[in-house]
Amino acid sequence: MKKYSVAIILVVYFVLSAFAHIIAADELANLDSARELAEKFCRAEFMGVEDIRLNIAKYSRKQMLWEKKRDPEFRGMAKFWDNDPLFVVTSYQITDVSVKGNRAIATIVYNRLARTEGDGVLKRKLIHDRMSHDIVKLHLIYNESRWWVYDPPIPRVSIEALIKDYRNTLNRLGSDWLERPDISESQKEYYRKDQENLTILNGLR
Repeated sequence: MKKYSVAIILVVYFVLSAFAHIIAADELANLDSARELAEKFCRAEFMGVEDIRLNIAKYSRKQMLWEKKRDPEFRGMAKFWDNDPLFVVTSYQITDVSVKGNRAIATIVYNRLARTEGDGVLKRKLIHDRMSHDIVKLHLIYNESRWWVYDPPIPRVSIEALIKDYRNTLNRLGSDWLERPDISESQKEYYRKDQENLTILNGLR
């Protein structure tokens, strides 16, 4: 009888051990996939990808209402570096990712140079705002068999990506844009604003 009891205890022990290993493996896989998504999101916005949120972000009702109040045409799909709020940064590092159930938090440390103030191409201003240890908590949610960035924060874009974006825009329009008779004054105003922003960004280097 004792032999059977010992055998049952051993079987239970091995079964529980197997389940523990499976659970540990699942938790590790969840952590790795959450970290992978956080890295993908941060790297894309840092490099100047404007539409990374298209297939990677989900919004709470509160955040969606706030975004639509700011921009009635908001679809959660893209941000525009000459128009939307953003921070200018030089580097980032993901220092921690923690998972609890279907939620995760990634801690990212940025080296910040500037921020924007105001909305829209003409009203928005680039403001010097240096912070070498700008800590951001990126919230993730597991839904539909995958991780999503939940209520993503204001974008943090590298200074080099922004400079490249402004240069490409100005080069595409051409150096004679301000002298052309077929260009309206409002179009010229946008061009001057791009020139101003490029000058400010170059001064931040």
